[in-house]
Amino acid sequence: MKHIKRFIKHCLVFLFICLPIMLLGIPMVAIALMMIYNSDLKLPWLFRWWDNADIYLGRDTSVYRAVCAQGKWARYNWLVFRNPMNYFDYFYLGLWWNGTEKYTHYNPNDNDVGNSTGDRPGFKYIEIEQNGKKYYEYYWVYKYSFWPTKCFRFRFGWKIGDNNNKPGTISQWCLVIAPCFPYWGK
Repeated sequence: MKHIKRFIKHCLVFLFICLPIMLLGIPMVAIALMMIYNSDLKLPWLFRWWDNADIYLGRDTSVYRAVCAQGKWARYNWLVFRNPMNYFDYFYLGLWWNGTEKYTHYNPNDNDVGNSTGDRPGFKYIEIEQNGKKYYEYYWVYKYSFWPTKCFRFRFGWKIGDNNNKPGTISQWCLVIAPCFPYWGK
């Protein structure tokens, strides 16, 4: 029952918080992109909710830079449709790791569940406790037997990952239901 309650809560957050912000981002990102030079990697501060979080997290930005190099239309599509409200998902809804986390459910044999090279289809469930509050990740990848390059991908919770989160890092909040997602795994 707790799993169903979590899913319903996540859906409500998506419907009443995320979806309105995403829809608002459609015109706001267009305005932001008109205000900046092509060489500017960051959107103006006022539009940060819709920006790419990797820039602010100190992570590899090579893919995003390549998208930006294709022009403002490619960048617009990336920020509005491919990674909508990415910054908001991390910095406002995300899980900040502070070193007090305790894994209450974790199976290291599930680390390779996914759709990328080297991954396998399957189900992964991770749960942690941080300062009395539970955080979780549900991740299911179903590879279609009739369509080997596509899969059904379902993920919700926080992208907790494989037990390598260090204090000061952030796990993104997510709710993804993708019935026709690319599959490159085993």
